Amino acid sequence: MNNPEKRNISIISVMLIFIGMCLIGTSCARQKTLPLDPAKIDHSFTIGFTPERTQLLKDYAEAHYGDYYKKSTGSSEWPGLEMKPKVIVLHFTAIPTLEGTFKVFTPDTLTNRPNLSTSGKANVGVQFIVDQDGTVYQTMPDNYFARHCIGLNHCAIGFENVGMKDITGSGLRGKPQKNGELTLAQVKSNVALIRYLKNKYPDIEILIGHQEYRQLEEPSHPGYKYFYETDPGYRTEKSDPGDRFLKAIRNELDDILKPGTHGQVFD
Repeated sequence: MNNPEKRNISIISVMLIFIGMCLIGTSCARQKTLPLDPAKIDHSFTIGFTPERTQLLKDYAEAHYGDYYKKSTGSSEWPGLEMKPKVIVLHFTAIPTLEGTFKVFTPDTLTNRPNLSTSGKANVGVQFIVDQDGTVYQTMPDNYFARHCIGLNHCAIGFENVGMKDITGSGLRGKPQKNGELTLAQVKSNVALIRYLKNKYPDIEILIGHQEYRQLEEPSHPGYKYFYETDPGYRTEKSDPGDRFLKAIRNELDDILKPGTHGQVFD
């Protein structure tokens, strides 16, 4: 004959095991990506700050931020290569390979960018490049001035993610990307790098995608105080790095981002 007491004990045991497994799964799901270990940053590619490049950046900075510098430092002259990071801007390269990305950033002068060259000859650049496999390359000191986002270069650290399109839904599940989309490995590396930089520079306040930079022109935006551009006609429309990519990153950073700010402001 069946023993009801034993059967009840067995049911309870199964239920406890199931609850335990659920709790373990929940714990794993909530585990956050740790800050990037700086020892894992690759320094094999660097942007050389030749006298020509430095002068071109000086010319660009004084033309586009001169009034800002005058208000903040008392002089309209560019204070130098070092800046105080307040903003992180995420991009994608619109170039399919790491090698191709290096080639674009290497020259001192801007090439094949007529929409930008009328506003200065200094070449574009960023502080970090993240390859499709998640490898992080640092191209210059992380507090150096670089031309990558209109209105914010004087205070922004930029990440270029090698790729040409937003990550796909299958990519978010770790599936290989075959058409130049961003990858899950890049999501993880961006999160780790953001945590590392936020720890290093506590005054960093704003996190945006390049596609969102014009939102900082609105006086109601918390980052409005950082946006400055002397030329009202010097603007671009951007779609990088993409909504899914940004959402995935912000989901992993929800413990250090302020609620109700669309994931754009650090707590």
